[in-house]
Amino acid sequence: MVEGSDNQRVRQRLETRNRLFELAIEEFRKQGVDKARIRDIVERAGVVPGTFYFHFPSKEHVLLELGQRIIAKAAAALPGTAKRPPSLSSLLRTLASAPQFAADELGDPELLRTTISIFQRPPVDTDFDENPIQTALRDCLEAEMQAGRVDSDLSAGELSQIILMAFFGTLLTAPDDPALQTEQIRRTLGFFEDALLRPNDRREES
Repeated sequence: MVEGSDNQRVRQRLETRNRLFELAIEEFRKQGVDKARIRDIVERAGVVPGTFYFHFPSKEHVLLELGQRIIAKAAAALPGTAKRPPSLSSLLRTLASAPQFAADELGDPELLRTTISIFQRPPVDTDFDENPIQTALRDCLEAEMQAGRVDSDLSAGELSQIILMAFFGTLLTAPDDPALQTEQIRRTLGFFEDALLRPNDRREES
């Protein structure tokens, strides 16, 4: 009986968190992140401000969760698995479609940029594990290095961080048009493909 009550409380807590998250994103779209008020969010949710702060210490934490959700969905669309990583060319070319995916998910270019900015400079109380896209990149690069197709003085982990920094940096500065964003991302990731893969391996991947 106690276990059933505990499970119900967990479900209710998760439902409240998701409701607050969705309402906060709606307010961010309507008002902008800076002008959105937590007071308005909790009034619509029918809870007290303390409930919001229990789940999200700040509006920035809502954006962090938004970024994590988008990254998780984008990572799920990447080819290969941890045991059988894809080729670097295949992974980078699939990743180049992420801007269109994010635009479809958010429907708001400015919210996307704000989310990326917060994700790159998270609040000091945030402890991030390696995100799934970086993990996929690292695993892929390690496999390519072991196969002799990538030769670098940097580790796979260091390279994956550099590629992601360039990826997010391009998203921040690219035009709002998803097609133009995709083209700029494709060129950015193509640079790493050309720089890291041996010419013969690039032709084989094409």
